[in-house]
Amino acid sequence: MRNVRSATSAMIEECDPQLMQPIQLRLILPIHGQQALPPTPDIIEALGDMDDSLPQRCRWVFWGGPALVHPETGVVFAIGMGTIGIVLRLPAHVIASADPQLARVVQKFNRAPTFDIGPARPEWRLIAHEAPRALWCRAAYDFAAEVAH
Repeated sequence: MRNVRSATSAMIEECDPQLMQPIQLRLILPIHGQQALPPTPDIIEALGDMDDSLPQRCRWVFWGGPALVHPETGVVFAIGMGTIGIVLRLPAHVIASADPQLARVVQKFNRAPTFDIGPARPEWRLIAHEAPRALWCRAAYDFAAEVAH
């Protein structure tokens, strides 16, 4: 397994240079004065695997970490968040049918602060390792293809 710096660098190198242009991001995640850790190699690898399952390359670097951004709409639909995991912007029908333990709004940790993705927007969920990542990622990709509000 690669270290975080080389894994992030590899993800940047794999991006299509023509897509590496400024975009209007449609999501601002709250950071409450806490310094975020870089994504772990397993999170970077999982996000890369999810991207490989999509019809188009969507890899971007967002806030210094890996993310998936729809290439036509510029909508961010997946973000690798430090040691927390991967958050996806899911459509309502996926959220309604998902096991709430696999698609969480709030993640509690033993010795760290609670992570709450809810203030970002109601469609964002932290997905568990056991979640059907490729299936949900495709749903998030399709959802991101719609015009953002």
